[in-house]
Amino acid sequence: MFKSFVQKKSVNGSTAGDIALTIAKFTERGGGGINVGEMYTKWLQLRRQRKSSPSEWPEGFMNQSGRNINESINGIAKVLKMLGR
Repeated sequence: MFKSFVQKKSVNGSTAGDIALTIAKFTERGGGGINVGEMYTKWLQLRRQRKSSPSEWPEGFMNQSGRNINESINGIAKVLKMLGR
C-alpha cells in the first residue's frame, strides 16, 4: 500500500541517536505536510468513523503517512549501513 512512497533519500545524523531524532523531528513537523498533532487528531476521527484501513484514508493523511514511513525506512537503512549490516 505504501510502496509508491518508498524512495532513497538522505537522512541527517552521524549516530543512531542523531538519526532517530531526525526522524522524530520530521514526523513531528509533518515533513512539509501535516504535523503530528493534526495527524493524531485525524487518526482519532478516522477510528471513530471506523476507517482504519489506509484505503479509506483521505489523500493528505495517506500522503503524510507515506512520507513518514519513507523517512523511517531511510533512517533505519542508514543505521544498518553504519553497523555494517
